[in-house]
Amino acid sequence: MKKRGGLGPALGLVLGLAGGAAPASAANVELLYPEGVPVVAQPIVLEVVVEEDGRGLTTLPLLALEQGQLLGNPANPSTGRHQFLYLPPNLPGEDTLRVKAGGQEFRFGIPVAALPTTSPMPAPLEALIGTDRLQLRFPRGQSLDPASYVARSSEGRILGLRVEGEEVLVEVQPDDRRTARILAVGLLSLEHPNQVPLFAQVRLRARQQASIGAEPGSKVSLRVGSRLFGPFTADSSGQ
Repeated sequence: MKKRGGLGPALGLVLGLAGGAAPASAANVELLYPEGVPVVAQPIVLEVVVEEDGRGLTTLPLLALEQGQLLGNPANPSTGRHQFLYLPPNLPGEDTLRVKAGGQEFRFGIPVAALPTTSPMPAPLEALIGTDRLQLRFPRGQSLDPASYVARSSEGRILGLRVEGEEVLVEVQPDDRRTARILAVGLLSLEHPNQVPLFAQVRLRARQQASIGAEPGSKVSLRVGSRLFGPFTADSSGQ
C-alpha cells in the first residue's frame, strides 16, 4: 500500500509571493505501509521513499506528525528508503504526515483503523479420539494470501492452511493419544501482529470399547447409569 505526496500549500504560497520558480529537479516522495494499515495505539513500521531524477536520496527527510508519534530515528539506507516506527493516536481516523525533502514539503494522510474489541470465533468442534485430520474454519482478514496468516496448535502439527472465500481453513493432525482432551488452535494475521489471535477449541471425545464374556449365543444387555445398551448376542466364542 502506498501514497504519493504533493507540494504543501504553504510552500506554494511562499514561492508565489517571492516570484520564485519550482526547483528544476523535483523530488518524488512515496509513503508505504509494509506492515499494513495502522491500528490505534499499535506501533507499526512505515516507509518513506525519496527519489530525485530517478535516484534515491539518502539525505534523511524531515518528518512531522500531527497526532501520532515517531519512535526513534528513521533508518537511512543508501537506496533512499527510510523506515521508521510510527505510534498511531488513540482514536481511529486519519493522521497527517509532513515530509520535507529536496527543498519541498509533502503531505500524506495516514488512515488509522480501530482495534476490534471482539473477534468472531469459529463454532466449537467435536471429534473422536484417533481422528488423524481436523479442519477448522476461521473468518478471513483483509489478505487473500495464505502467507499472511500463522496457525499454531496446542498439540500435534499443522498440516496446511489455505484461504477459501471469506474463511481461512486450517488442517491439524492431533497427537496419537487415547485420552479425552481439548485441542486449541490459534490463528494470527500478520497484517496486524499486535492484535489478539483468533482461537478455536476441539473437544476430542473417547469412544470406549469394552469386552463382555457370556455363553455363546446368549443375549447380553449393558446398563450404564440410566442408559441401557443392547441386547447383544454373543458369538461362538462368547464375546
